[in-house]
Amino acid sequence: MGGRHSRLAAVTIATMLIFTACDVGLPDISRPPVPTVSPSPSPLPSPTPTPSPSPSPTPTPSPVPTPIIHVVVAGETLTAIARRYKTTALSIAYWNRTAYPSLDPESAKYEPNRIEIGWRLSLLPGQEFKPTDDGGSS
Repeated sequence: MGGRHSRLAAVTIATMLIFTACDVGLPDISRPPVPTVSPSPSPLPSPTPTPSPSPSPTPTPSPVPTPIIHVVVAGETLTAIARRYKTTALSIAYWNRTAYPSLDPESAKYEPNRIEIGWRLSLLPGQEFKPTDDGGSS
């Protein structure tokens, strides 16, 4: 029987040499096979939302009066126009002194009762002109 084992050993060695020569790998029987598991992609961490800055309270600006244009018609007076728009004749004169120099209260040629048909008077309803220390330029 001794020859039988040596023949078996020779065949095993010959087989191993053939596989090695053919570059075919033999299974490693010295340790159990490790299962190959493809790694699942790890989920990316969700980005942490950055808190948006809360709006800081801003004061609401006071509404600026909007001037209107009144076109003078026959028979009107500065006082009647002022009464209609709840202002004063002097205020209308100040607001329009650049366009109509005869309405400038600071001029020697001031004639508030002389207005002409078609004049376009700028005025602020419900407002009054208050001259300032700088000569009324504001």
